[in-house]
Amino acid sequence: MAPYGVLRHRDDPPVLAAASEDGASVAGWLDWIAPDRETVVLRERRTLHHRRLDPSAYALDVHVDLQAQRDVVLDRTPFNGEWGGYGGLALRGAPDLVDSALTIQGSAPTARLEGVRSPWLHLTGRVDGQPVGVLLLDAPGNPEHPVRWYGSTQAPTYGEGWANFVNAAILWDGPRTLATGDHLALTYRVVVHDGAWSTDRVEEAWGAYRAGLDAHA
Repeated sequence: MAPYGVLRHRDDPPVLAAASEDGASVAGWLDWIAPDRETVVLRERRTLHHRRLDPSAYALDVHVDLQAQRDVVLDRTPFNGEWGGYGGLALRGAPDLVDSALTIQGSAPTARLEGVRSPWLHLTGRVDGQPVGVLLLDAPGNPEHPVRWYGSTQAPTYGEGWANFVNAAILWDGPRTLATGDHLALTYRVVVHDGAWSTDRVEEAWGAYRAGLDAHA
């Protein structure tokens, strides 16, 4: 097995919680540590904010600030002789989400995406016979926006059943170099909803998210 690094919380306690009128937040620091289990390569400030949108949907706003503690190259993972463009926000849905499909802006639902750009990705399917979905939104200020998405509802590499894996693949086109002291900031919203959402409703959620970011800029 190739050597690999680990992530460790720095804080004690590792996360801090704060309540607000529209939801609750947790935030904390994590160290990205090299395979020697000692060298801190990146220091991450991660913030998660939960917002209730309506009785059938909630949002999780995700903000990550990576601070390079030394010169570092964020590269892709070689897989079966090819490079995966993984990096950025990723979701592996539970296998009880069945009959799932992936939809991006301007395209019909599909079972697989390989590096296609879109400001959002909508994973839909059924749980216990009921339609549900998870909508991932890529903030306009992110590098590579609109991001290239990689995703697969089913694939032999994930084993039997429904894989439901999606990724905002910020490294799809190649590695990213950070010099000591550089920052890499990534911001996303994840909307979890019951029921079937039309494309118009997805675009409405995207517009509301974008407007909210502009208001706080």
